[in-house]
Amino acid sequence: MIEIQDLRKDFAHDEIIKELNLAIHPGETLGLWGRPKTGLTTLMRLIAGILTPTTGRVLIDDRHAVVDRTYVTKVLSYVPEKLALPSGMRVRDILHFAASLRGLPNPRYAAQSFNEKFELDDCWDLRFGHLPPSLQKLLCVAQALIHEPKIILLDEPMQPRDSWQKQRLMQWLKDPAPYAIRIISSHVLEDLIPLCSRILTLHEGRVIRSYAPDQLKSPRQIQAALQLNAESGSP
Repeated sequence: MIEIQDLRKDFAHDEIIKELNLAIHPGETLGLWGRPKTGLTTLMRLIAGILTPTTGRVLIDDRHAVVDRTYVTKVLSYVPEKLALPSGMRVRDILHFAASLRGLPNPRYAAQSFNEKFELDDCWDLRFGHLPPSLQKLLCVAQALIHEPKIILLDEPMQPRDSWQKQRLMQWLKDPAPYAIRIISSHVLEDLIPLCSRILTLHEGRVIRSYAPDQLKSPRQIQAALQLNAESGSP
């Protein structure tokens, strides 16, 4: 379980996250949706324990995300929007190295298993730097998930927008383990609707709305949500 308690984050004189309280339970796929510069990435980095809060705290299974780094890095994987892997490494070697780094008993088998799961045969022997951006993003996600962590944080995983890459990633994300927590951020509401059990709208560092899947079933409901979000950013 993730508990966010009275969380605030300031940069210089700007309050980016404002007194946020939130509980995220096992089996939940939480979507974070908002316009650019609404605090999505900052919140993800706070949950991952990469940033230290100005006030408040994030608890991962009752352990402080910033203080208990050994536990948090074992159970949590965070994939930022922009992640550069070594350009000269081949796809197979990146997955093998990730599996070894995570202490899996048979790294070669784990790498091959993820090759099949993400359908990477077509680029298995290519170097990372030779892949198109969409496949680079897919591989960044795959290497972070190879040990099947309890908690997965994906910041804008559908960028760049490639329908082939997006389809493969969404297929994998559709069936979360009952013990797992997934948090996915996006500026595009339609990317979150098929995946998430709850979607929160962030604006100026605050959660201003929460949607259940049945509230975003029809085009009219989606359009209404988009309109509300647009009006939130109006002067």
